[in-house]
Amino acid sequence: MKIPEKVSDPWFHHYQRRGDGFERPTRHTTQRQSGMAAIVQPGDRIWIVSQIFSPWGELPPGIDACVVVASVKRRRGGGFHFMAAPSSRWFPLMDAQNLLSKLSTVNTAGEKRKLWADTGKPIGHSLQSMRRLVSAKGLRDWERKSNLLPLNFISYRIYDGTALAFKTVLELLQSGEKVFWDRWCLPRRLAERRERVSGGALDMLLMRQLRSAALVWCIESPLYDHPKSYARKECAAAKNLGTYKQVLPLQMMGEAGKAPC
Repeated sequence: MKIPEKVSDPWFHHYQRRGDGFERPTRHTTQRQSGMAAIVQPGDRIWIVSQIFSPWGELPPGIDACVVVASVKRRRGGGFHFMAAPSSRWFPLMDAQNLLSKLSTVNTAGEKRKLWADTGKPIGHSLQSMRRLVSAKGLRDWERKSNLLPLNFISYRIYDGTALAFKTVLELLQSGEKVFWDRWCLPRRLAERRERVSGGALDMLLMRQLRSAALVWCIESPLYDHPKSYARKECAAAKNLGTYKQVLPLQMMGEAGKAPC
C-alpha cells in the first residue's frame, strides 16, 4: 500500500459518494486491455491481495477483498471497471502467505504456474497483472476459517501510537489471529489517499467493528487519552463492553517486557 504523490491523478477520477466503499468494495479497476482482464464476465470473482509495508517492517500478505463482478464497463482511456455486486466484501487482516504460496494459476495458453513462484520477493511482483486461478477452493476454505475466528480490534492514536500498533498487529498475525486495523480495513481512498469521506459512515463502521470484537487492543501512547482523541471514545466503549486490553509503550513496561493487562 502506498500513498500517491498526487490525489488529483486522473487514475482516481470516478464519482463516489462520501459514504461509498465502507461496507463493501464498489468496483475494481484496471488499465489492462488484454489478457485475463479482457475475459472477465459478470459472476466472476476477483480476489484482491494486499500487503502493508512500514518504517518498522512489513506485515504478511493478506486477502484484501473479493469483488463479485456484477457488470463490466469500459474505462475511458483504456481498461475496465469491474462493478461489484452486493455480495462483494472486504476482509479483515489475516496472514495469507501460506495460502498464497499454494495457489496455482493458468494462462490463456493453458499453462499452469505457481501464483507466487518466488516467495523471497513481495507478492506484488507476482500480481502485476490479473491472473486466473486453477481452483479457488483454497480461498473459499480460508474465507470460511476467517469467518469463524474471533476479531481483534486495534485502537490507537495515529500521531504517536502507530509504531506500537504495527508491532501489536504483527504479533497477533504471527499467532494466527484476525485483526481489524484501520490501516488495512478502511476504504483505500481514506486509508491511502486521504480523501474526504462521510464522518458518519466512518464512525458507524469503526464502532460496529469494535462492538463485534472479542478483544480491543488499546495502544495507550501519551496522546491516546487526549480529550479530542477518537481513540478515547473507543477505549471507553471497550471498557463498557468488557473487551478492553491495555498495551503500553515499551518505556512504560516492566522488566519482563509485558504490558500489564
